[in-house]
Amino acid sequence: MTPTTGTITVITPNENTKAIVLVPADPNEPVDNYLDDIDPEEESQEEAAAIERDPVGRPLSDFEPIDDTEGEIGPAVNTLPVVPKLDLYDFQVYRPNNTGRVWSGLEQIYSAPIQDLYGRVTRHLESITWVQITSWNNLMPTDQVFEVSFTTSLRFTQGSEVNRGFNMGATYKGLSIGVNGSRRNFTESETTTSRTVTLRINVPANTLMVFYQRRYDFRDETNFRHYRARQNWAVGVWNAYHPLETKISRVQIMSEEYFTATRFLPHGPGTVNVTLAPQVALPRDTLRRNDTMPRARRNIAAMGI
Repeated sequence: MTPTTGTITVITPNENTKAIVLVPADPNEPVDNYLDDIDPEEESQEEAAAIERDPVGRPLSDFEPIDDTEGEIGPAVNTLPVVPKLDLYDFQVYRPNNTGRVWSGLEQIYSAPIQDLYGRVTRHLESITWVQITSWNNLMPTDQVFEVSFTTSLRFTQGSEVNRGFNMGATYKGLSIGVNGSRRNFTESETTTSRTVTLRINVPANTLMVFYQRRYDFRDETNFRHYRARQNWAVGVWNAYHPLETKISRVQIMSEEYFTATRFLPHGPGTVNVTLAPQVALPRDTLRRNDTMPRARRNIAAMGI
């Protein structure tokens, strides 16, 4: 229905376009709900044997403890000027012209006296997208005022099972990325909480107005570092040392950034240059997944791998 002069028409996104916060897997949920029954006696015997011998049967007296601690490297993004929004308005979609690696870190899955398991997360920016929330075509000879609401959120679109091992969503808190020489810091309402913003938009007479909200798409690749037999190991796949076992998860952030245009943006994609973050190193020695400790195998399986 065409609005009359002086009328405020309330327009909100429909369920196909509005950002919906998905509840990730509960990190406190027992992993036993997702696994076959185990034999406690068999597991205790295997863990006891691991105290005396390494995964290929050599006595631990043959080993010297290895220090796998990596020095921290400050990412170059910290030196970039901070901007509230990125200056990208020519296309609807932008993709990195490089690997798009924006962050890497180690997240603890569990720690015990003779063993532990960490996830090494490598985060890539896959795309930056202007999502069309709604549009108005004011055919009246006078200006019209419209009201629109949009919602900020973080949601998993793939691989939320990783949260059974550690809280992947929490790793986005305080995230900064470098794009085209500028730094974009994500706010708490974009990564930790969710809020709805309502705006009143003035649309001139005989004018099309399109309202966009910016979305950031990320891909997280989680590999595993396992401590057993007095040594840290990278974890390979079943029955092989390479490739490394990997859990893929994807996250979308519907940001606070919005944009009104008098035309529909072309799809593109355009390209952006991402300031690459250093990647946390894994140990040089690799362990087959079936040679990891029972608890490690169970935790990795619980994450849907």
